Amino acid sequence: MLNETSTKQVELSKATGIPPSTLTGYVKGTPLPIPGNVQKIADYFELMKSDIDPRFAPRKKNHELKIPTSPLVNKITKAVVELNVHANNKY
Repeated sequence: MLNETSTKQVELSKATGIPPSTLTGYVKGTPLPIPGNVQKIADYFELMKSDIDPRFAPRKKNHELKIPTSPLVNKITKAVVELNVHANNKY
């Protein structure tokens, strides 16, 4: 975000109250930002926490499986259903 917006760490530190040494660590990838600091950074850049840290992305529930749809998938599904119908009618 800093490079994309030409924001300097000093500016971000002053605006968020996060110490410069802490921001330097975040830029280097150690340690992981604490949730409160992620929120401060997100607020500064007018983003959601999940936009800058995948730990805050909404989790999908197991039953929210999305089945891809395309002409090929539809064709395969239709063929499988027909094969099952024919197999069941033989008995």
